Amino acid sequence: MKNVVVICCFLLCSLLGLFACTKNSGNAPVPPPNSTDTSSPTDDDTLSPPKYAPGDTLVIRGDTSNNDESVLLFSGNGGISMPDFPSFIALGKGFNVTNDRARSIMKFRLRHISDSSRNEPPQIQKAVLYLYQYHLPADQDPYAIQQSADNGLELHRIVGDWQDSTVTWSTQPSLAQGSANPLEDVVMIPPIATPLPAGTTDNQVIDVTDMMRTIFASHSNKGFLLKLTNESVAAGRSYGSFACPAVSKRPKLVLYF
Repeated sequence: MKNVVVICCFLLCSLLGLFACTKNSGNAPVPPPNSTDTSSPTDDDTLSPPKYAPGDTLVIRGDTSNNDESVLLFSGNGGISMPDFPSFIALGKGFNVTNDRARSIMKFRLRHISDSSRNEPPQIQKAVLYLYQYHLPADQDPYAIQQSADNGLELHRIVGDWQDSTVTWSTQPSLAQGSANPLEDVVMIPPIATPLPAGTTDNQVIDVTDMMRTIFASHSNKGFLLKLTNESVAAGRSYGSFACPAVSKRPKLVLYF
């Protein structure tokens, strides 16, 4: 008789446990259809994009650890390239003993903006690119010597595809040209006199509003290329890149909506 009572109690407890499990599973919250489980690793571009409103300001500091890309291109040595080089350089032929020319390309990763079909941002009121004078201590300081006075720069909008691991001088991407508004394609940066006087810098504040409006409108962000206007002269300009060890010297893009 005692065994029968024990068996009945066991069966009763099992039934109660099964009922409790069934009830709990029935009451568990159901995630919304478009939710993303952020408890597991995922690319942040799959998350709900932030909403930008008129009056907002977006500040983007270039950083290779965030998949921003920066490459230095040399015309010599078979078109050698240096991804993640600390300096963003433009050099003319005759600046150094190898007579190499150099250009630099960079691309900010515009999170949630390039694919603006998910989040149509408001019109850009102004866009500014900040470049900060910098050179590797082991390299020649271009600002400590007398250069050609014809050392003006050009910042171009890139329209061709490229990858930082494979691009070379001979395969560098195509540049925007022929737009009705020239400022959508290229911005000219004035020359400077060197050696730089004490207390002065070659920091640059570049208005890229028209370029960025075109990038947003086309949903195509390929980045920028920096070069000397006259690459046949002994001249050079140098700025911190996305891989610059001094974080404050890395390029900064500020967008005003």
